[in-house]
Amino acid sequence: MVDTPTHSQLVEAVADHIARYRISIREVIQHVLCPGKSCAAAVQKLMDLGRIQVCARSARMAGKTSYYQLTHAEVMRRDLPVARARIRGTQSLPVDLAILWACCMTQRARLRADRRDLTELFRRLGLSGNPPKGEHCMERGELRGKPWVRILR
Repeated sequence: MVDTPTHSQLVEAVADHIARYRISIREVIQHVLCPGKSCAAAVQKLMDLGRIQVCARSARMAGKTSYYQLTHAEVMRRDLPVARARIRGTQSLPVDLAILWACCMTQRARLRADRRDLTELFRRLGLSGNPPKGEHCMERGELRGKPWVRILR
């Protein structure tokens, strides 16, 4: 039996989700964090606290879809790159949405991997050198009883 998260746990989970994927939309947040329920109260709480901001729909997004991202204050609190709080541009918005959807809305569970994730993975695996630059997703699984990680670009 899966425990239902408390309101404060859901608020933190939403903030962590947006921090990992850089942006998110309500449909994805609800699908991943509270299937069959509303995430509106958690999203509103984060906005009231000044931790996330809603970015008005873009010409590149269908209908009335808006997206959420961290505020400058939240980015600084989490020690993330300042660019994470900037409104997404015409090149970065489609990339961020594609990664969000590929990681969260498909049959395979994936995580967006930032430079910190890849550096830690390289360290744990004893690999020398720097991890690859660019946008990546990590997919974990098992092959013949042994764990594996696939890095997708």
